[in-house]
Amino acid sequence: MQGTLIALSGRTNATVCQQNKIYQLKLSADLATQALPGSTVEYDLSSGTITAFIEKPQVNNIALSCDLTVPEHQILSRDGSYQLCAEGHSFKECYKNLASCATAHHINALLNLKGEYVKRPFARHLVFRLCAEGAQISGPQYNPDPGFKLTLPLKLLRRNSPSQAQKRYHIVLLVCLLLIVEPCLSALMQRQILPELVAYILMGALPMLCLLGAIFDNPCRSTVYLKQVRH
Repeated sequence: MQGTLIALSGRTNATVCQQNKIYQLKLSADLATQALPGSTVEYDLSSGTITAFIEKPQVNNIALSCDLTVPEHQILSRDGSYQLCAEGHSFKECYKNLASCATAHHINALLNLKGEYVKRPFARHLVFRLCAEGAQISGPQYNPDPGFKLTLPLKLLRRNSPSQAQKRYHIVLLVCLLLIVEPCLSALMQRQILPELVAYILMGALPMLCLLGAIFDNPCRSTVYLKQVRH
């Protein structure tokens, strides 16, 4: 079977996604050195192991590494205080967003790559997230743009995920809707503009509809942002 590698825990435990189903599998030490979030892997459920890497993500002119080093390259500059993060419906989308931001800010290496996913109750789709430290490296394959130093997009600095913030915003809107509509329905009923039975049905159904809306809401913004690392 084939799936998408999401994350590594330690060096031998891997999280794999296949059709929005999550599996916890084992990974050999040899294969762990090749692991990158978003890689297509082949695995055996009966033994619970990853057997091979089918395809690894690649970005033009940008090195990808789950460590803080790139073989045969020297790190010229790196700021470990911040992480570049990207969210989307797939890791391919996340890599595209990260690469676009990195190129615009003269970053030619994404180090300490980490993949994450958010699976909300009753949601049909996962939210994928990639985080990495931007760096400039020099070596036989990758070299920085001449005359440009590493710059981080501080205007994109955020405290939390945009998708999480959007979900909280939607919940606040639903609560505000309840606080406005429920008293209006009660007032219409007291003035006998709205029949009591209809008013009670609407006043009882509205909170349930808002609750269902909050449960099934699964915002996923295709975006890139900067996050400060807490030490």
